[in-house]
Amino acid sequence: MTAQTMNETYGFKTDITSMDDEQVFEYAKSLPLRTRLHIQQVLLDLREKIALLTYLATEKNFAKAQNNLGVFYADGTGVEQNHAAAVSWYQKASDQGLAIAQHNLAFCYAHGEGVEQNHAIAASWYQKAADQGNTTAQHNLGYCYVDGEGVEKNVINGITLIFSAAAKGNSVSQGTLKHWPSSPTIQALSPLAQAHHEAGTKISMAMADEIINPLAPQILKELGAQEPT
Repeated sequence: MTAQTMNETYGFKTDITSMDDEQVFEYAKSLPLRTRLHIQQVLLDLREKIALLTYLATEKNFAKAQNNLGVFYADGTGVEQNHAAAVSWYQKASDQGLAIAQHNLAFCYAHGEGVEQNHAIAASWYQKAADQGNTTAQHNLGYCYVDGEGVEKNVINGITLIFSAAAKGNSVSQGTLKHWPSSPTIQALSPLAQAHHEAGTKISMAMADEIINPLAPQILKELGAQEPT
């Protein structure tokens, strides 16, 4: 539970979002007993969790702990927000092949959080995570191809990746297809992807290609785009 969440949950008259943990701990002493005990326990539990994650990430080199610690630093949960530290932990976990960390690292490069913005490096890490089946990475990599960010622009490749993610149950990808502007053909892919997901079909990229490629001329016509050379 972050300070922002505490504010929203308890409706504090004092804004605690700018306080550090020690200040929140002291402020809690002025609150009703049940609220005070809950907040203090949350802070203590969080400190213990961070200490454990730090031990596992540093001494045991556990990739999941490294990624989770990166998330804590990125969000400023239990520690001072530090995007550079988050990137460092994501990198360690990514080098060990953890897909979620590779996605998180890609996101940092794509948005310039804690590291200099570099769309090519972002696309590279999205690709690594997508290859392991991370649907959020597939979705984001799809947009890299649609927009030509970090990779050569290829709308059909992008749509194929987004469709693949949607067929695996990614609701954001399903919604993206459903509401794609100016292309009824792309919009019609959303219920198809959802049907594959509900049927438990394991859609590989090769299968997605077989579905999308015959539709490519119509999609490009609707979008006013050109076939990649």
